[in-house]
Amino acid sequence: MITTTPTPAPWYAGNNSNDDQGLVIQEETGENIAVTYKAANARLIAAAPELLDILTETGKLICDPTVDAAMENYADTLADYESAGLGEAEYRRSIAAHVINYLQDKCLEKICAAVGKAEGKA
Repeated sequence: MITTTPTPAPWYAGNNSNDDQGLVIQEETGENIAVTYKAANARLIAAAPELLDILTETGKLICDPTVDAAMENYADTLADYESAGLGEAEYRRSIAAHVINYLQDKCLEKICAAVGKAEGKA
């Protein structure tokens, strides 16, 4: 399998002389990355490096010992829940919420920025 390295980010979306067409340009060199027939497609392509980065980072967090890292500061035990009259289901939901909060703290801002760029809001 042949692998290639894409043009380094950052990329930005620009307009061609035709308002319907878009350009994707490498910010530092001005190199054209792509020409699109819709400006919205240019924004999506321009956001590709950021989207790839955050997906890669999120995947590593999920596949690596994320649960262990998130649980280091999670002091509650099943016994604590049972003594409060709650069961295993509530305990498991609490653990899931804790892990989700951990991922949000690590990734959510970057996800929102990349999606915002793709949607033309950044």
